[in-house]
Amino acid sequence: MKVFVTAGSGRIGSQVALALRRRGHNVSALVRDESKGKKLVEGEVNVIVGDILKPETYRLALQEADVVVEVAGDIRIPEFDVKFYNTLMEEIRKFGGKKKKFIMTSGAITYQSSSEPITEDSPPSSGIPYAESRIRLTNELKANKDVYGTILALGVVYGDMGGNYSVFFQQAEQGKVVVPGDGKSNVSNVHIDDVADAYVRVVEADPHVVEGQVFNIGEDRRVTLKEVAQSFALAAGYKGKVETGGEFVIPPFNTSIYFDNSKTKRVLGWNPSRTDITQEAPILYKSW
Repeated sequence: MKVFVTAGSGRIGSQVALALRRRGHNVSALVRDESKGKKLVEGEVNVIVGDILKPETYRLALQEADVVVEVAGDIRIPEFDVKFYNTLMEEIRKFGGKKKKFIMTSGAITYQSSSEPITEDSPPSSGIPYAESRIRLTNELKANKDVYGTILALGVVYGDMGGNYSVFFQQAEQGKVVVPGDGKSNVSNVHIDDVADAYVRVVEADPHVVEGQVFNIGEDRRVTLKEVAQSFALAAGYKGKVETGGEFVIPPFNTSIYFDNSKTKRVLGWNPSRTDITQEAPILYKSW
């Protein structure tokens, strides 16, 4: 199939594009800067230099695509989500043709914190601008009959040089590791390779099976933020005590959102190849 990936040079977009190409798909990926597309070119991905808000820079690739994979969200600029989603949809409606799959990227932050496992039907979060924009767009996509819409709600993604948790490697090397809050919060984690595998499975699934569906993508092992910090600090050779009481700077580290991924396993046949981030810490540190 022909697949168009937005934010192709991003951490998730690049891995998704490369995984799809390894499966034999004809993949085009949008990047802002040609220099950032070298890895994709080497991986046999067609690189398109352009701007997601300027459809004239990628119109042909979007028009020819059977599947559109959206990974361009920015947690810091919630209004950007709405703009690029509307831009893509306007273009798709404009030229019509064969109904496309449209895979949207969402995340754990869109759910309310809970001590119970989070299913795809769990209550949405509130009060977080990015989450609210993603929730609204999720509902719009589920009801959108112009495309076969599917939403992937990702846990905290690690791998590929550590991910968000690499802050603990940095702190360890600086001589003081501090966990935000009391360290008891926990969010489902997921390795970047398993994220890419989930996208591949949706791309290759029967469109009628995945249309209008949300799938939670995360490991099914509950690990606290302090346990992650301790394992990362140990991997970095840190000998001191891991302290608590730090400031929350990266959502959703201040919540407890532990995924029930049984639907994803049942419908997509997805199973994470890594199931315990604390055991992965040593090799993650070496790659970092």
